[in-house]
Amino acid sequence: MSSLQVNTPELAAFLMDPIKRVRLVPFLGKENTIKQAASELGISISLMHHHAQKMLDLGLIQVVSEVPRKGKAIFWYRSVADAFYVPFSLTPFETLQAAFLKSEAPWQERLIRGLLKDALHLEEPGKAWGVLIRRDQHGDFDVTTSLGPDQEATNLPGAQWSSWTEIHLTPEEALAFREELQQVWLRYRGKQNGQRYLLRLGLAKVVD
Repeated sequence: MSSLQVNTPELAAFLMDPIKRVRLVPFLGKENTIKQAASELGISISLMHHHAQKMLDLGLIQVVSEVPRKGKAIFWYRSVADAFYVPFSLTPFETLQAAFLKSEAPWQERLIRGLLKDALHLEEPGKAWGVLIRRDQHGDFDVTTSLGPDQEATNLPGAQWSSWTEIHLTPEEALAFREELQQVWLRYRGKQNGQRYLLRLGLAKVVD
């Protein structure tokens, strides 16, 4: 695997942006056309052309082959390296924590917009979203959103779901749980058809 250490602030800024760097994925370590890359990312071909030109200008991708045909030739692109290393010295972040918080922010915003897009349409006279503080069916303390003071909060429409939970696990159980989460993720991540969803998975020790 070839690896390239980034040495310009412009390239570092692109790769440290969690939304922009996704545009590199269809070409990272493999050859791809604009049409196929657009399909993988779920965007229009014209928009993919725009992204590809930006990455060409930055030196992130390169043309690796050209297939002649009637009309315009088909170009195949690939990243100039299989991996890119961005030193923190080229970024505005002094620490890993600062970089992580910054990179999480736009994804968190997209997730919240997706969660609330359909939910807000459920409000009607006598039914408005609020916070329900209670013990759930298992007897655990629970704070959740609900349409009114119902004992069971209304599920978000469209299969949306979001939950922050503290659980108690032994080190062995934590490793097993992480493996289960990864297996579920691997089972579905390769799908190319169907509605696009944002998925958030994580497991970390409580330190506060």
